[in-house]
Amino acid sequence: MNLLRDSKEHKMSIPICSRTGDIIEHIPKLQWFIDCKEMAQKASESFRNGKLTIEPSHYQNQWLLWLDNSKDWCVSRQLWWGHRLPLFETKYGWISAHNTDEAKKKIGTKIKLSEKEMATLDIRQEEDVLDTWFSSALLPFSSFGWPDKTEDLKKYYPLSVMETGHDILTFWVARMVMLGTFLTGSLPFKKVILHGMICDSHGRKMSKSLGNVVDPEDIINGISLEDLQNKVEANAKSGTISYDELEKALVTQKKLFPNGIKECGIDALRLTLVSQNIKNQVIHFDVNECYQNRMFCNKVWQATRFVLMWANEKKVYDYMSLAPINIMQFWILSRLGDCVHTMNNSFQNYDIYIATAKLRKFFYNEFCDVFLETCKPVFEHGTDEEIQTTCKVLLYVLDTSLRLMSPVMPFLSETLYCALPGKNKTQIVYTKFPESIEYMQWRNEQLDTDIRIVRDIITAIRRIRSINNFNKNQSEIILHSKFHELLHKYEDIIQHLSGSTTLCFLKENSNLKLHSISDIVGDHTEIHLLLKGGSLEYKKYYSILNSRRQRLQKQVIKIEKSLSLSKNIQNSTDNVKVTREDKLHSLLEEINRISVYMKTIKDKEIVTE
Repeated sequence: MNLLRDSKEHKMSIPICSRTGDIIEHIPKLQWFIDCKEMAQKASESFRNGKLTIEPSHYQNQWLLWLDNSKDWCVSRQLWWGHRLPLFETKYGWISAHNTDEAKKKIGTKIKLSEKEMATLDIRQEEDVLDTWFSSALLPFSSFGWPDKTEDLKKYYPLSVMETGHDILTFWVARMVMLGTFLTGSLPFKKVILHGMICDSHGRKMSKSLGNVVDPEDIINGISLEDLQNKVEANAKSGTISYDELEKALVTQKKLFPNGIKECGIDALRLTLVSQNIKNQVIHFDVNECYQNRMFCNKVWQATRFVLMWANEKKVYDYMSLAPINIMQFWILSRLGDCVHTMNNSFQNYDIYIATAKLRKFFYNEFCDVFLETCKPVFEHGTDEEIQTTCKVLLYVLDTSLRLMSPVMPFLSETLYCALPGKNKTQIVYTKFPESIEYMQWRNEQLDTDIRIVRDIITAIRRIRSINNFNKNQSEIILHSKFHELLHKYEDIIQHLSGSTTLCFLKENSNLKLHSISDIVGDHTEIHLLLKGGSLEYKKYYSILNSRRQRLQKQVIKIEKSLSLSKNIQNSTDNVKVTREDKLHSLLEEINRISVYMKTIKDKEIVTE
């Protein structure tokens, strides 16, 4: 009849097992379901009436949408492991029971069987196991002995907070609430905190086939690139990844960790993880940040050694009764009070990353970089009373700081706390966490503001000297400020922390005709770095600054091109973009600063373009 027009190959999507290569076929089987309408309604109502809260708030709609449209839950699984379904089959039908004997008794009572019939009754338990999420949904109360009314259940149930990943909000959290409410009559917890998906530094989901999975033990103990790649090859041999994926994984691994992973320790890893805003949808994990936090841990260790060295030498043991005697001691205690207040508020709001950022800023930038440095002249030239008081303040601040660190750096803080005078038998985990009210007496906002101005000026002096390649002996600094009296008051501190050998102060209304390179701090202070040698010296430094600016401008062009390209690349991530933008911002800031210095030279009308 000539009806056939053409014959072509038909492409089909056939699922194949990645490990064995077998074709996977779906087989329809009878399953067990639970009607969830009533439980889902109660779980939904608990959120709507405010008894249950969920953070971040953008997951709340997902919660309501899933519960309000809840369907029957298939709870049977054909696996070799798990809780076996408590269902028993006989010729009279199915019955639920804890064990075979109980099932026989139930069916005998229901059907009214004789003892002989019950003894010969053929009964078998269902071989399917419960869905993993069903078993885990029982965790909040089953772990305390439920269904028995144990003391632990009375004491610890319900819980206060549940913290877990946002991707299992409906799989696990919703079912915990449903079963908890249905089986115990109360919510299993009152607050839900959801963290984001932990990805690599480029924002990609961690995957063995990509080669970007990081074993926590490798960060804690360190590992070479060769050993990292041996692990990936072992995964290929065991069938975890295919040999096609192996090549890609090895290339990615070599790119991410060209020198392997340096030993960071467990506290540095812990600090890195809690320093992230876990409420973000994606958490970028960077091994390099772990190493930076290891350096912070080292800073804490060295600062503690320094304090204990002087405390032991001066035999200072009792430091809880303080009587500060100088401005910097009052200032560090005020900053300590601010740190304690911020950390307590952040912990209460579950913003741990804000607490860790505040702790790091206080200990590193204020305690170590400023206060410890101002203590050194006291130890060299101070009286016995001044040294004793300084040691007490140092120990007091260190004691509080270690207790603040304890939740995020438990091992380091425990070791160092036991080294403090009189604390050798005290475990930090059993000490009281610092509370805001205890440190309110030290808060002094005016003093904080004054020292902030002083520190800004010190930073500017260091910057103007660094950019212009002046050493301490070359640079004579003149400060022209409306805070003349304030700066005069802190002259010794400014001179010591800025490393200036010569420091002069001029009042705001002074007439200036200086051969200098200038910088401005806010709207209140001009900093002049004096140049000696007239126009020749000006031209020399103008040329140096111009060369440096041109070099930085080339780097800016390179980064801008990279950012432009990343917009067109699908795999480009926000984390990489933010890093490049931060670098670009710092370069542009330095270029602007150099341009200001060059302008001050041009304004002297000695140098022309």
